[in-house]
Parts: sequence; C-alpha cells; structure tokens
Amino acid sequence: MSSNIELILPQLKAKSLGIDDSSVLTDLELYADRDLIEVVIRNILNNAVKFSKSGDVIHLSIEMDNNMVALSVKDEEIGMKEEQISKLLKGDYVISNSKLGTKREKGSGLGLQVFKEFTRMNDGEIHINSKEGEGTRVCIKVPTSQLLVSN
Repeated sequence: MSSNIELILPQLKAKSLGIDDSSVLTDLELYADRDLIEVVIRNILNNAVKFSKSGDVIHLSIEMDNNMVALSVKDEEIGMKEEQISKLLKGDYVISNSKLGTKREKGSGLGLQVFKEFTRMNDGEIHINSKEGEGTRVCIKVPTSQLLVSN
C-alpha cells in the first residue's frame, strides 16, 4: 500500500489531500498476484483523489474478513447513486462516460474495467458503498494465502 501512496503523492499535494492509513494491518498474506492487486489499489486511490476536494482526507484500511483480506479506500466527497454503482459493477465490459473530477480531471473509464478484471482474476470480490454528497467506500476482498492441511 505504501508504494501506491508514494506514487500518488504529487496528486495528494496538488489537491492538499490527507491520507489516513491508521487502519491498515500489515503482515497479511494474500493468495493473489501482487502486481495485479497493486494496479487495483492504484486505480482505487486515483479515483479517490480525482473525486476529493482540497483539504479532504482519504481513509485506507486493510483488515481480515473471514478468510478474505479486505482492502478499502474511502473518500469524503461526491458519492454515487445506487444505479451508478450497479452499472459500474455489471459483469460485462462497458466503458462508461467518466465523470470529471473535482478539479475537472478527465478519465476514460478504462481504469474501472482494469480494476474489475484484475480483482476477478484474483478470485476477489468488489463492494462499493456510497451516498451522494457524503463519499464513496470501495472495498476489494481477496483470499488469504491458502494453507494445506493434511488429515
């Protein structure tokens, strides 16, 4: 997670955004492709930055949820309607009309498709909770490392 934060530091500084990573557990083992998950996290962080206003704080967490590791990013701003979330999470590939960010940042919608596909490739789950005007929490869950047990 820290390498992704370092990559977005220029955008964080440009928008005067803070990062709260006090809820990030370390030393968790995932059963996932590290490079793909890094791209997923980077995409989620980039969207949080894009839709945050100056002075906001982006909240990060990594925690255990049964046999899954849940990685969450929550912003404090724009939020989405339920129908937007449903459209984004549809199984088919739809390049959506990307909305402009709070400083008119443009996007293509491609990052979302990469995020969805890479999460699926790692047997992961995607959860989005959002309320207009209050922000969005994007969570991916990926399996913990699998242990072999002999009987």
